[in-house]
Amino acid sequence: MCHFRFLCPDNKPFQFSRHFQKCRYRNFSRSKTKTKAPFFTRPKTTNKMSSSPQPPVTDGAGSAPNEENATTAPEAPVAPIQTGITVQLPNVPNSANSGDTYIIGGFNLMSTNEMMIRIKNFVSEFTVEVPTVDIDTGEQITVEKRKYIAMLADLIHSGDQCIDMDCKELKSFDPELYDTLIKCPQEVISLIDGIITEIFLDLRERIAPGDQTIVQLQVQPYNLETTQQMRELDPCDIDRLISIKGMVTRLSEIIPDLRMGLFECTNCLNTVTSGLQHGRIEEPVVCSKCSERHCFQLIHNRCQFKDKQIIRLQENPEAIPEGHTPHTVTLAVFDQLVDTVKPGDRVTVTGIFRA
Repeated sequence: MCHFRFLCPDNKPFQFSRHFQKCRYRNFSRSKTKTKAPFFTRPKTTNKMSSSPQPPVTDGAGSAPNEENATTAPEAPVAPIQTGITVQLPNVPNSANSGDTYIIGGFNLMSTNEMMIRIKNFVSEFTVEVPTVDIDTGEQITVEKRKYIAMLADLIHSGDQCIDMDCKELKSFDPELYDTLIKCPQEVISLIDGIITEIFLDLRERIAPGDQTIVQLQVQPYNLETTQQMRELDPCDIDRLISIKGMVTRLSEIIPDLRMGLFECTNCLNTVTSGLQHGRIEEPVVCSKCSERHCFQLIHNRCQFKDKQIIRLQENPEAIPEGHTPHTVTLAVFDQLVDTVKPGDRVTVTGIFRA
């Protein structure tokens, strides 16, 4: 069994889409008329008078006021339904004492600044014991080694821009940060990418000061605490970091996927580049030179593309109940992961579950 890690083009884990699988929802109680209870209920307001008799309204003297002077009490406003909404984290504050708590997807998260401090502590301080030989005595000894700092130092010579992160190591070092990563992976992984890139640049300045290559490292999380079966996935797993096992059944051809778009103004020939943000490339609206609106066109031969491949993953035969149809998911792999597997391979995939 091999571990297979996936990463999206905008520094996110790969996206899954469900196929041929029925989602399991709550069983709602049915009334005598066999009507299904709604998922959400909102209180209704009406201007009709109740059929039950109401006591007369009297003034301070005890007599009923005239209908002309009578006023109707305003109806109480209907409270909106509170639901969790996924939003983008704001920019990192300059102050180190920021204690704001953000609500993402219905979860209360720590502040961005605190999250960055925790990530930096994990990357720079997590150590593992490595066996070695003492030069003086020749005896076998074990020494502590900062694992991720050593991995970043190796990237300086190899030129790779991806680094694997063991999630079990993260849980043992900081369980709260691990829990936040599982619940809101899109926001947390973006912060991890920025932190490891910053540490890498500082390390490269000391080791190879003449190297000025622009890099943007990407983290590939793997080895989650729990691995789920495909048929166990349900709507509560959407937008969460999950791990599944399966067998590769089909591969697509290599597809060019747009990473960086170059737009040219049709009026003054001004060029503007736009990068991939959350799976989309936004077209500029106003030209900065001629102030013309909606005048840009995409120049295809000057854009940057990356390799993309679609993989169909199916349940392992031993995980399929007798008499049931195997469930499948669709994966998208990019760059160095293209053409790394073939039909029949059994893999473990870690990524964000998308509906």
